[in-house]
Amino acid sequence: MLPHHWLAVGVIVAVLLVGIPLAHALVGDLGAILLLTGVGGFALGRATAKHDIPGSAALRAKSQARRRQGGE
Repeated sequence: MLPHHWLAVGVIVAVLLVGIPLAHALVGDLGAILLLTGVGGFALGRATAKHDIPGSAALRAKSQARRRQGGE
């Protein structure tokens, strides 16, 4: 099985080869730029987000315990 980062590389290549021409055909030049900038920004934000963001009760409790101890 391939390492996890190769999946990300494959997705980026697929977007470059398929997504850009498809977006250009559907919404034109400016629309494709705006659409792909928004989608790319969202994907980049999700990829670089902290993974311990409180979202469930267990993670929230762990985060609050860290704050009480003075850590991040």
